[in-house]
Amino acid sequence: MKKILIGFWVLLFVSCANETKTFNENNVAAESVIDDLDNYLSTQEDFEYQTVASQKLQELYDLSLLLKHHPEFEVDITKQIENLSNNAVSLPNTTRQVHIENVTKVNTETLSDSVSKLHLAFDIITDRGSQKDSITAIIRSEKTTIDNAELMTTKVKFEKNY
Repeated sequence: MKKILIGFWVLLFVSCANETKTFNENNVAAESVIDDLDNYLSTQEDFEYQTVASQKLQELYDLSLLLKHHPEFEVDITKQIENLSNNAVSLPNTTRQVHIENVTKVNTETLSDSVSKLHLAFDIITDRGSQKDSITAIIRSEKTTIDNAELMTTKVKFEKNY
């Protein structure tokens, strides 16, 4: 009887040890999935921010070019440029066309839950050639409710790198 009781206890301990091992393996796998999901969401958010920043950067250069060639709209264009950047963009007077290409993220700084800084490198393509430049995009995101639907709004403001 004593041998049966000892055998039962050994069997119980072995089965409990196997359950603990399986639980730990599942826990590690779940943590790995959560880390992968966090990395994916972070990458997805950076991609969206980079796309928005790229579009706004092109808009900034288009407005600067428009201001050079149509000074009669200076007041309206200047307000729009001030909404996008603290600094004016310098372009030669003979430039007729500007394209921003190859916008790449150099790094990202998270200042708070709703504010991030993206350091961007890009190529400025004009009729006179191309040059590389860099700029910092400050991106503010906030949730807005319109007609009981929650939307994410994103605002971009540029600062020149010195």
